[in-house]
Amino acid sequence: MSKDTARKTLICCWMQQIKRKVKIIKFSLNILRINLDCKKIKEVRYRSLDSGNPCLKYTADVHKGSIPLLTTRRSNKKGNKRDTTMKLEKIEYNLLNSKQKENYNFHKVASALADYGYNSLRLNDDWQGADFIAINGEDMLKIQLKGRFTVDKKYIGKSILIVFIEKNVIKLYDHDEAVKMLPDNIIKSKSWDDKGGYSWGQTPKIYSEIIREI
Repeated sequence: MSKDTARKTLICCWMQQIKRKVKIIKFSLNILRINLDCKKIKEVRYRSLDSGNPCLKYTADVHKGSIPLLTTRRSNKKGNKRDTTMKLEKIEYNLLNSKQKENYNFHKVASALADYGYNSLRLNDDWQGADFIAINGEDMLKIQLKGRFTVDKKYIGKSILIVFIEKNVIKLYDHDEAVKMLPDNIIKSKSWDDKGGYSWGQTPKIYSEIIREI
């Protein structure tokens, strides 16, 4: 065997030994990582937030069958901690845009109707003049959501109920019944005659008898 061949054979043996050692090191590191993860899982760490309230940071002992109540801080890939506590802040209605107000009012009304057993389903195409329908068994209500007490010629004869919120009170009325009660000055008004609709900033007392507060 020549010297070059012997040298190559020796280098190959060294390389194989190095690869085996690298595999052993990787395997050992994996075992170490698994052991560390198991220790973390078994830990229940209490940590104070800036407010001083203690809360659960890590997972409870899985062997005891307990579960974490709240995770308040997590680390991203860069190691920076971020607060993941739920923050609930009430909105200011007057700061909402028109679409947001419509969504807000719908959910308020739907919640109130649910107390009477109605399931509210929103419509995207104003089917038969309704913004949404409310169903309770075989009873179905076609409802138009408004910002205030309103009458409009396009809703006449469609069995539409109008709902609106006034001074945080949800009010519901039969649209056609309201039209029947229109006084002469409203019927002769330019708004009703030309535009086909009329609304009031504050509901007139004469309509109290047909309004249902829910």
